[in-house]
Amino acid sequence: LWSWLNDLLFWFKALFILYIVFIILFLVSRKVSQISYIVLIMIMVLVQFGLTLYFTTALVPLGADVSGYSSTEIKQTVGASGVISFSSIFSLLLILGITAGALWTLPRRFHVNNYVALLLPVISLFIILADVASTILSTNLKSEFTNNLILNKTDYFLESSYKHVFPKPSEVDIYADNYIIDYSNSPSNKTVSFKYTDPQNYPFLHTDTETDVLSPFFKGNSTPPNIVIIVVEGLGRAFTNDGAYLGNFTPFIDSLSGKSLYWKNFLSEGGRTFAALPSILGSLPFAKNGFLELGNDMPAHLSLLSLLKYNGYHTSFYYGGDSHFDNMDIFLRKNHIDELNDEKSFPAEGYTRMPAPNGFSWGYGDKNLFKHFLVTRKANAATPQLSVILTVSTHSPFA
Repeated sequence: LWSWLNDLLFWFKALFILYIVFIILFLVSRKVSQISYIVLIMIMVLVQFGLTLYFTTALVPLGADVSGYSSTEIKQTVGASGVISFSSIFSLLLILGITAGALWTLPRRFHVNNYVALLLPVISLFIILADVASTILSTNLKSEFTNNLILNKTDYFLESSYKHVFPKPSEVDIYADNYIIDYSNSPSNKTVSFKYTDPQNYPFLHTDTETDVLSPFFKGNSTPPNIVIIVVEGLGRAFTNDGAYLGNFTPFIDSLSGKSLYWKNFLSEGGRTFAALPSILGSLPFAKNGFLELGNDMPAHLSLLSLLKYNGYHTSFYYGGDSHFDNMDIFLRKNHIDELNDEKSFPAEGYTRMPAPNGFSWGYGDKNLFKHFLVTRKANAATPQLSVILTVSTHSPFA
């Protein structure tokens, strides 16, 4: 019922725009207006079908984050996911055929009263101006997934894209404008006082006044430890640990959480994997479309990779796919990585690539990835090591 209401409200919101377009074209030519209307509706059906198909694969609606993709990345992501199949193409053609048939035959058989015909766009304009949809649909169902499920996918895509292109003044700089008070108990008319250690060279560096609660969990050692950071593709709270609303599929990782430092409500810096490396390794800002999307224009920065390398560590990165995807290789080389291991470094014998349903493959799956890591790394090396492993198997088509 919530989903139907979402669809109904989106239809009302779109109705006024379609009405204006139809009237203008009707003044030029009745036939042109009718054909254009049918084509426009067909395009809307095509968009809705594509966005729904995306949701059934990603389980999150597509919004303004699409602006962070290049055409090459979109082609590879869609191709590797396997969503474009004979059944999906057949379904799309069937839906388009039914829609075209209905638009062509129903207006000839059913005639709406003129007063109703005029009233509908008026209601539509009122719903748009009064932002009725936001008021009615401000519901909070049992999970984030359910809230996303009932959304009209086209409405969500257009709304989020509009807000991305035309943000409200209060949303342009959310950190400076909205969040500075969150880190203090001071009234809003007072500033937060910090003791800065070296204002000339490091203007933002200040002493930490928070209680150190992490140190008791670590044992000091005169020998630098080897460090391995495993970044698991798509590992969200939806399907891991207690309260996973899609079901719990990670029993072994869950068992580790009871013997580890574990944060069950950790907020990601972005909705895609490309945001992970700069966030986890460098606490770097997202920038406009993602730090990695800056490419060769990424500003000079510090990270665990560069700091530990400066302190005598040998650094390495392992990924089963193409590290140039999302400019990961540019980021890693800017941090002077010692070894960059991706699909090009895998030996020809003894390793199997993941399936390529539409001619695209993400590369080597996790089993092959960890095998490659264990074969090439020496646990008893004289030099301490930092290794970062980025998995890929838990990405559609989930092979």
